[in-house]
Amino acid sequence: MHPLTDAERRKSDLPQGLMVESTPEGAAKAGIQPGDIVLGVNDALVESQEKLAAATSTTGKKVSLLIQRNRARSFVSVDLK
Repeated sequence: MHPLTDAERRKSDLPQGLMVESTPEGAAKAGIQPGDIVLGVNDALVESQEKLAAATSTTGKKVSLLIQRNRARSFVSVDLK
């Protein structure tokens, strides 16, 4: 996962987000795919990888990720293990 590059921001028409490069098993099982852009977690904007890591560091809980795929936004529920 990496912060959007200038080219990715222009293409997606987004000011910020995190581009998914690969998906661990749990994320893939939840429906997250490479190329998705993570915009938020639990109703908070994701401004950096560090903020996403902090929000998803507690195992045993469920988080809601706001993602954008092909200009369509959706919420994905992920169980943290």
